[in-house]
Amino acid sequence: METQILKNDNKDKYSILSKQYFVILLVTLSLFCKMFYLNYTVISYEFLDARMLIGNFLFILALVAWSIFIPQPKQFLSLLIINILFTTYIIANLYYFRYFADVFSFKMIMYSSQIVNVADSVKYLASMKDLILFIDILLLLAIYFFVSFQLKRKKREPQVVQAKKEKIVITLCILIITFVTNFLTINSFDKNNPNALASVWDKIYVATGIGIPNYHILDLKSFITEKTQNKPLLEEEVKEIAAFLEEKNRTNDDAKKLWGFAQNKNLLIIQVESLQKFVINRSINDLEITPNLNRLVEENMYFSNIYGQTAGGNTSDAEFMANTSLYPIANGAVFVKHAHNDYNSLAAILKERDYKYTAMMHAYKPSFWNRSSMYNSLQVDRFFSFEDYVFDEHIGLGLSDASFYRQSLDKLKEMEKPFMALLSTLTSHHPYSDVEKYGDFYTGELEGSLLGNYIKSIHYADQQLGNFIEELKKNGIWEESLVVIYGDHPGIPSNHRDELYEFLDIQDGGLLSWELLQQIPLIINIPNENFEGNYEIAGGLIDVFPTVLNLLGLEANVVFGKDLINSEEGFVVFRDGSFATDDYYYFSSQRVLYNIETGEQEDFSIVQKKVDLAKMHLSSSDKIIENDLIPVIEQHIDTIRNKQ
Repeated sequence: METQILKNDNKDKYSILSKQYFVILLVTLSLFCKMFYLNYTVISYEFLDARMLIGNFLFILALVAWSIFIPQPKQFLSLLIINILFTTYIIANLYYFRYFADVFSFKMIMYSSQIVNVADSVKYLASMKDLILFIDILLLLAIYFFVSFQLKRKKREPQVVQAKKEKIVITLCILIITFVTNFLTINSFDKNNPNALASVWDKIYVATGIGIPNYHILDLKSFITEKTQNKPLLEEEVKEIAAFLEEKNRTNDDAKKLWGFAQNKNLLIIQVESLQKFVINRSINDLEITPNLNRLVEENMYFSNIYGQTAGGNTSDAEFMANTSLYPIANGAVFVKHAHNDYNSLAAILKERDYKYTAMMHAYKPSFWNRSSMYNSLQVDRFFSFEDYVFDEHIGLGLSDASFYRQSLDKLKEMEKPFMALLSTLTSHHPYSDVEKYGDFYTGELEGSLLGNYIKSIHYADQQLGNFIEELKKNGIWEESLVVIYGDHPGIPSNHRDELYEFLDIQDGGLLSWELLQQIPLIINIPNENFEGNYEIAGGLIDVFPTVLNLLGLEANVVFGKDLINSEEGFVVFRDGSFATDDYYYFSSQRVLYNIETGEQEDFSIVQKKVDLAKMHLSSSDKIIENDLIPVIEQHIDTIRNKQ
């Protein structure tokens, strides 16, 4: 009851109030420091905006201001609970960014079960610096127990101020100022960046412009709206997408290089977990990290300018792009959110051309990334999951590459030809902690570091890949197969960039340096043909689909990638709206353009058409996926071509 006040005069009343507000202010400053730590991690320092930071401060103040209505020591307890929840929010965002290099979205909550499966990987994202996030929690806890103890020892009741009007007025003022300030920030950003909030091409750019808390409020609103509303696409929008794709993919088959050179051959795709390009042709203490991949690079078609394009779906996004030439979605994973669509996948196209068998092989849980459902939609005949393998050797996340390749070979030998099979490995999965099982490759000064452990895991993966290829040759499969080998995504998280820079002996050139290191190798072997060489065209995994179809002498209509062999210019679009060409790298979140050769910034207006093209790519792909439009789009494209 608010009846007990030790001294009832105004002086004592406002003294108690001022102490309560002082505590609120201290907690607000503490939480603001945590938010600044998150901002500093996610947003480059030079792009931190004063208005956005003020909005952050007011948001946090409004979050804790209501505790003024609670007497001590319960006020400390309420602030402690808020602090713990807010710190959890900060850590979740930090870890998500360190792993995915993106801002967390509420739409990822439905994939929380995937986090449990890779818990070992998550814990390696922690940093000693993160301990500062818990100092104030311990302090608040100590103060709470101290005040509680003092009150009990002196047998005194908590001091309660009968000042409801003052409290309500002050709290309302804080809420109104917070709302107005953040509303003006969001409104200004929306005016200067039309459609950015509606489409959220680039979550980091939006979070930079309006503040991370505001981004999450809008994201939550979008998440709820998405769950309750489903707007059908207008017929004109469908026709526009069809016309765009028809024009983009219009080619003359007679003029295409290597058209059908692997016709009616098996298609064998090997997706190597976390294989990043920097390990290729690199040695430690005169020992090659990847001797087998190095040999494959020399003897086959090597595409050395391929970027990782995965988003929230990570490895599943890599599989999706390589099999469909569609982009990952902005939030979440296609494998989970749109697993029942009608896709014109590699497996579907090959089955129409009398391929006898199509298979996906991944020795992990069939429920992980919802593969068992998605592979049905990709029209795969058989998914070989961990249920189809004998777990005779466990390394890291699951079955060792050695055992996986050995058992997969037995399955390949039994398949009716021609077949298509995609093998996805596991051993080199983050956090690369099963060091004693990777072999005795010595990494020198890197021993014990994440980078050193990664290199050990990749050396092991390379060794087992080499053994597998030798067995393919012995069994006559290599000579009868178009073989595609690539890394699904980069392997070194951004919070270990300094280690990588030091190892590679390169200067930290900011945004560009890091992104250029996010490349993955792509190697293609054409059976019984002596095609080798380095293809330097800029591309991504979305280009695997059309490149493979060209070699098999096949076509598809709904294709967002390009044939890497026949395209004159490189163009690779990333999920946030950024893109790379052979000469430039455009960062959507900062609206800056870099010349890749010189490392210098240039006026991004010279690539404005490509900025718009990148948006068209992403929006069209999203609409196709969200509305399950592939059959409809194909009909429209056929209609357009029949009129030509």
